[in-house]
Amino acid sequence: MSLKKTKNNIMLCMDMKISDYIVRSVAGKNYLVYTGPCLERYIKPVVISDVGAMICERLIRGMGINRIVDELHDYYAVDREVLLNDIKDFTDQLIGFDISVSKGADFI
Repeated sequence: MSLKKTKNNIMLCMDMKISDYIVRSVAGKNYLVYTGPCLERYIKPVVISDVGAMICERLIRGMGINRIVDELHDYYAVDREVLLNDIKDFTDQLIGFDISVSKGADFI
């Protein structure tokens, strides 16, 4: 994680990592909640699906993409290629929220 100073001397957190987050369920909804070192400003939680929560929990623990695909395949009995594409799409969405996702060496 790095800090960047704006022209108004406001420090912004850059490169927030997935490991700086936790998954919490509240009133039937799943949230990805920032708990990292840049708590001086509010970072809005991200609403995620049940499957998104499963993926995030595993990414937070440092699990590689292929292992996540294996676990979800065993749980949902969905084609591995479909799972791999869905996980890639999901991690791309996290990156769109400025959440750095280490996809692991086994992503290819």
